[in-house]
Amino acid sequence: MIIDPSAFRQFEHKGWQEIASRYDRGFASVTTQSVTPLLDAARVAKGARV
Repeated sequence: MIIDPSAFRQFEHKGWQEIASRYDRGFASVTTQSVTPLLDAARVAKGARV
């Protein structure tokens, strides 16, 4: 099966644009709570590039 990369990119972008607000309402608070512990566990310090 051959997939046109441009068509796939457009399809993915359209899908994410449609669900972005639902993701924000449902998961933003979970993401906010998880960021610091994840960065700490990965030993990411100020000035590090990730």
